[in-house]
Amino acid sequence: MHAKLRIFVGLLIFGFFATQVYAEGCKERLILHFDVNETLIASDQATGKSAQDNINRALANKYREKWSENLAEPITYKDYVYQYLFSSNSHDPKLKAKRLEKLFHFVDFIKASEYPIKKQVIAEYQYSMSKFDAQDPIQIFPSFFVMIDELKKANIPFTIQIRTFGHDLNAVLQAINKKVNCLFFTQQARFENKELFLENRAEPIASLAGIYEFFKMNNTGVQDNWKEWDDHHSLAAYGKLFPLDLDDPRTTSMFFDDNIRVGGSNPESNIVAPVDIRTGQLLPVAALIDTHNLVVVDMLQAIQDDRYFINQINAARAPTFKQKRLELLRPIEQFH
Repeated sequence: MHAKLRIFVGLLIFGFFATQVYAEGCKERLILHFDVNETLIASDQATGKSAQDNINRALANKYREKWSENLAEPITYKDYVYQYLFSSNSHDPKLKAKRLEKLFHFVDFIKASEYPIKKQVIAEYQYSMSKFDAQDPIQIFPSFFVMIDELKKANIPFTIQIRTFGHDLNAVLQAINKKVNCLFFTQQARFENKELFLENRAEPIASLAGIYEFFKMNNTGVQDNWKEWDDHHSLAAYGKLFPLDLDDPRTTSMFFDDNIRVGGSNPESNIVAPVDIRTGQLLPVAALIDTHNLVVVDMLQAIQDDRYFINQINAARAPTFKQKRLELLRPIEQFH
C-alpha cells in the first residue's frame, strides 16, 4: 500500500513539474528592440543636442499658430522657420545651424510672446523636463523602466535589444543596469555585412534564424552599422536588421524607433530593415506599423506618459493584431 502511495505521489509531482515546464514553453515571449536617441533618451551625445534642445524642437514641431500676419492658416513653428524665416533648399551647414538655433529656443520665444498657446507650451515643457533626474548623465525615459516592471509583474518572458548607430551604447547600457540594480545587459554585439558579431566569440551569427533565436534568448546592446546604411543611401535593406518570424505564434517582436518612416520621396529608404527569417525578404513597413511590430515613437508621449511603452506592447499582444500578422504570412513580394 505504501509503495503504491509513493508511486502515486511521485506521479503527481512529476505531472506538476511537467505541466510547469510545458506552460513555461508555451508562454508568449516578447523580443523588444529599442533605438536610443529620441526613443529612450532625449539628448544626443553624438550631435551635442541636450534634452532641452530636443524637447524644444519637438514642441516646435507640435504647436501650430499664425506666427505672422502673412500666414493665412496656422502652421507649426518648425514649418514657419523652414518655409518663411530661413526658406531655402540649400544644404548649407550654416543655414541648418540657424534653423536649429530657432527651434532649440522655441520655449524662450514663446515666453516672450503673447500667443494663446503660451501657457500650454510652457506647462508641457516644464512637465517634460520634470520627468528627468538632472543628476543622471544619461536621462532615460521613465516609461522604459515602467515597462520592465510591468512585464516582470505579469511574468511575461521578454528580451530587450538596445540598437544604435551612435557611439553612446556603453553609457546607455550602464545607465540601464544602474537603474534596475542588476546586470540586465551583460553582452554587446555589432552588425557587419548583416552578420551579428558577438563579444568573445570568433565566428559571427550569419543566418537570420540564428540571429532571431539569439535575440529571443538574450538582452543585448547592439552597435548597428551606420556606414553601411549611409553608403547605400539610407536604403532599408541596409538599415537596422529586424528579423521577424510571423509564423511563431508565441513570440511577438517589436522595434521602437522615432525615425521609422512611411512614404517619402524614396519609399525604399528606411532606418529599420524588417526581414522575414523564412524567406529573407523585406516586409512592408506600413503593414508592420499596422500590426504594431514597428512603432514610430513619439518622443514627447514617451517622456510624458509613463505607460507609453507598455501600452504599445499590450496593443501588439491583442488578438486583432495577431490575426493581422497571420495575414502577412501569405506570399509577400519583395519590398521595393
